[in-house]
Amino acid sequence: MFDACPCCAQAVTVDADALGDALVSLSDNARDTLDAILFGAPRIVSAYDIFNYVYDDVEGGPSDASMRKALNVALAELNEKLLGSPLRIVRKARPRGWTIELRTVQRAEVA
Repeated sequence: MFDACPCCAQAVTVDADALGDALVSLSDNARDTLDAILFGAPRIVSAYDIFNYVYDDVEGGPSDASMRKALNVALAELNEKLLGSPLRIVRKARPRGWTIELRTVQRAEVA
């Protein structure tokens, strides 16, 4: 269990085992994308930064269209796997890119 978010220090309780199980089943592309976003956290990471991180050692690399398609697939997979966790990948408009944030949890009031 974590007591605080490593990015913003906001208090949070995370079931590390459940989160770990979800992340272990990620594809290589999704894991590399998550690594790039975490490496850049808490700042917003651009698609260009993610491409450089994921395809750093590929000579020539895939086409821009292929990289964007792979990025969209990876982000969809990440958000699906993180659905039950307090974390989510968020797309930001200005500056354009992605970051990882804590979900806002709505708690029912106890009577």
